[in-house]
Amino acid sequence: MASGSSVQVDESGTYVVTSTAGDTISCTLTGSDGTVLQLQSPDDGSVAMGSGIEPGTYTLDCGAATSLVGVTGVSADQMTEAGVRGLLWASLVGLAGLALTIVGIVLLVRVNRQRRDLQRQTWGGGGYGAAPGGSGYGGRPLY
Repeated sequence: MASGSSVQVDESGTYVVTSTAGDTISCTLTGSDGTVLQLQSPDDGSVAMGSGIEPGTYTLDCGAATSLVGVTGVSADQMTEAGVRGLLWASLVGLAGLALTIVGIVLLVRVNRQRRDLQRQTWGGGGYGAAPGGSGYGGRPLY
């Protein structure tokens, strides 16, 4: 949406606007009765939010900003809680993946060690000795 658009605020009484281009914005909502509500910017100014707003239709004014996204029905507390939950789940899944990788490497090292030991036992320690039975190569007697 662009500045000057008509927006709807639901029963939650919250409205959040963000600039998709990362621009600094300062926004107001103007009601049909002419009341002007200033939206607060809690961070660097790329987000503006308001709470305790009466449900209804408002005109959004964010100056020259044209690339905006507006959401109603979400409070800052809900967004923070959702972000913390997402970060927690991502951390747990990452740690589980790291643990599985370490376990996989340990198991791979063990299997390779067992395979090497089995090969040494099968080959009898290596070396080129005389053929069994005193015969030479290919079953011919040694001269």
